[in-house]
Amino acid sequence: MKRQRRYLYVLLTIIYTLAFWTPQPCDALVVSEVMYHPVEEGGTPSGDETLEFIELYNNKATREDIGGYAFTSGVSYTFPAGTILPAKEYLVVAHDPDAVEAAYGITGVHEWAS
Repeated sequence: MKRQRRYLYVLLTIIYTLAFWTPQPCDALVVSEVMYHPVEEGGTPSGDETLEFIELYNNKATREDIGGYAFTSGVSYTFPAGTILPAKEYLVVAHDPDAVEAAYGITGVHEWAS
C-alpha cells in the first residue's frame, strides 16, 4: 500500500511539474483592438468610418519584424518591408490615420487602402 501511494505521489508531482513549470506559448503578436462603426456618446452610431482602426500588440519580449504581413479580408493592407513592432508596443492601422491620431492622441498610424 505504501508503495502504491508513493507511486501516486511521484506521478502527481511529474504531472504538476509538466503542467505548471514548462514554458507556455502565451507570447504572440495579437490583434488587441478593432474599432468598427464607432459610436458617439450615448451609444448612437456615428456613421464616421474615418475613426475605424485595427490595433496590433507585440506581447513578446523581443521585437517583431512584421514586414510583408497583411490584412487581406475586409481591409487591404500589407506592412512595408522592414516594419518593426518593438517588444510590448502597439501599432495601429486605420482608414484615416489623421482622424484617428487627432481623436485618440496617438502617432504613427498606418493607412489601409479603402
